[in-house]
Amino acid sequence: MKNTLTFFGIITFFVLIGFFLSACGDGGDNDEKTSIIGGYFTSNSLKITNADVYDTEVDTVPITGNTYDGDYSDNITNYGFAGQVAKIQNGKLIVDLSVPTSDKLSSFQGITGITVTPPTAKATAFMSFFNESKHKSIVLRKSSKVILFFFTDNNGSINGTGDLLSQGANQHFNNIILKKGWNALLYDRDTGNINNVTIDSSFKWRGYW
Repeated sequence: MKNTLTFFGIITFFVLIGFFLSACGDGGDNDEKTSIIGGYFTSNSLKITNADVYDTEVDTVPITGNTYDGDYSDNITNYGFAGQVAKIQNGKLIVDLSVPTSDKLSSFQGITGITVTPPTAKATAFMSFFNESKHKSIVLRKSSKVILFFFTDNNGSINGTGDLLSQGANQHFNNIILKKGWNALLYDRDTGNINNVTIDSSFKWRGYW
C-alpha cells in the first residue's frame, strides 16, 4: 500500500510494511522500556506523552498550544494510521500504539538481496505520522538520519542490501538485530544505511512537507 510522505522537502512514495496498525489492547508494560524522545517503547507498546515538536528542520524553539504549522486550526488527531493514534496537545506530541493484529503484518519473502532470520518472520514499520490532507509529516530525526519504528513477531535479524522500504533505491541492513515487538532503527537517507540505534537528545520530532 502506498502513501505520500514528505522528507527534507521532497515528496516521495513510501511503501510501508503492513502500514496500517490496529489497536488490540495494551497488554501491559511489564517488559523492558526503551527510552525515546518524549516516551518509550516496549515489546507490546509505543507511547509518547511529553515530546516537543519543532515545525521545521531549523527551528530551535518548539511549538506551543494545540496547533501545528501556523494556519492549522486543527491538531494532528488524524495523523498516523488506523485511526487517531497521534495528536499535539499543549505543545506536546502524544502517541499510543499497541500490538498490530496479525493480518497487518507482512513477510520478508521475495525481497531480493535481503536475508531475514527466521525466514518466517513478519513485520510492520513506519517512520512518520502523516496527515494526507495537510501533506505534512512528523518524523524523529537529526540531519539526514531518521528513526524507523519497526514491529516484528519474532526475535531475529536482517542483513543484506535491497529495497525493503520501496524507496526506489537500496537500503543496506548491517546485521540488524530485532527483538520480538517494537524496535527503533536508524535510517540514513543519504547513504541508505540502516543500523540499530540508541536515541539520544540530539534527535527531534520535526515537521516536513
